[in-house]
Amino acid sequence: MTLAPSPDLWKGRRVSVIGAARSGLAAARLLSGVGAEVFVSDAGSDDGVAARLRCWQHELGGHTDRVWHGRELVVTSPGVPWDAPVLERARAHGVEVIAELELAWRFSSAHVIAITGSNGKSTTTAWLAEVLTRAGFDARVGGNIGVPLSDVGPSAPRDAVLVVEVSSYQLEGIDTFRPRVGMILNITPDHLERHRDLELYGAAKARIFENIGPRDIVVLNHLDPRTRMLGAQVEPDLIRWVGAAPGAWVENGMIWAGRGDAPVALIPVEQLSLSGAHNVENALAVVAGVVSLMEVLGRALPIEAIGEGLRGFSALPHRQETVSIIDDVHYINDSKATNVDSTRLALESYDRGVIWIAGGLDKGSGLEPLVQAARPRVRKALLIGQAAKRFELALSDAVSTECCEDLATAVILAREISQAGDVVLFSPACASFDQYQNFEKRGEAFRRLVTGGSA
Repeated sequence: MTLAPSPDLWKGRRVSVIGAARSGLAAARLLSGVGAEVFVSDAGSDDGVAARLRCWQHELGGHTDRVWHGRELVVTSPGVPWDAPVLERARAHGVEVIAELELAWRFSSAHVIAITGSNGKSTTTAWLAEVLTRAGFDARVGGNIGVPLSDVGPSAPRDAVLVVEVSSYQLEGIDTFRPRVGMILNITPDHLERHRDLELYGAAKARIFENIGPRDIVVLNHLDPRTRMLGAQVEPDLIRWVGAAPGAWVENGMIWAGRGDAPVALIPVEQLSLSGAHNVENALAVVAGVVSLMEVLGRALPIEAIGEGLRGFSALPHRQETVSIIDDVHYINDSKATNVDSTRLALESYDRGVIWIAGGLDKGSGLEPLVQAARPRVRKALLIGQAAKRFELALSDAVSTECCEDLATAVILAREISQAGDVVLFSPACASFDQYQNFEKRGEAFRRLVTGGSA
């Protein structure tokens, strides 16, 4: 059964949380706060994990049937596979299993805009929240962007707007999750080691609108073929488009918004605060999100605030972030680029003279898009981590390559071979987990190495 969020109904309930990552700990705190009896299970076994779980009954080193036996609900962190054996056994015994996103949603009463996609969702989430804040809304960011929804959703007032980045992992575990505006930016190969193929991955993304109501809106990217095709699954009147009307689009160098009957000119594309074709799409997604929310709420479009936000937003950390300029060489931290398509876009932001540092935990995606993007732009590819050899094999006919022992070695070599006007681009196209806890830690290491510290 689905448990209601009333604190009186949660008191004494026996609930498990599986996974002690940030979202799992946020779920445990939320449940404990309403009086539930919480048990936490994590595959880790080091002292750091044990210290984080000292407030709850817990197990370490793996997931046993204590997760579900005698429990009424199991809440999962995104990193726990939805088909994990312990979760399959829980469901087989009639225990409800939901994602932390679903749990937080059940405790939240604010308006929700949910954003998913293979690339650009963090930038779009933060950019959209900034525009809404400039328009006078109490806009709060949460979800996959780094602040679990369980930490921000339940405390948000009814008139607040929760701008939530959601991943395919989180969407696997929803049941009643229903954002007023659900946005899909793009679908490119990523996380196929978990979803098995692109069709299943896209289906997981499409769950963002499976509970859509007649007064909700779905925003889809008309410029991305796989995302555009999802429009066939939604009533046309409920769709707003990125790159076409109704929604937001570019015409004669100007960003426009509206339903098509009375479009509004916003700002010239050249005035956007972030450069690159991918950021034009991100900006259009921001505008389409604002257009949609205003329709849902019956409010006028905040034209001035949109213009201010599109001009004034700053890039997020680890997303093509300029770390330093040393001897006229630009050092760019793009650690957030954990898949092939994201790194392709980063490479295409430059004309030539790129010293490219790539590699990490290989996701097994095809590398031909990187080969094509690198060929005219990259002077040298410095390859690190578990993926280094496969990347070298794929790239060696297109650009000069060298495998490096680690990130520190690559940064030292990049400094030695770079010339004035070059760009040292750290855009891994891989996950971080072979060497770093997450992409943030990896990006911080790059920053320290560039500025004279240690990894």
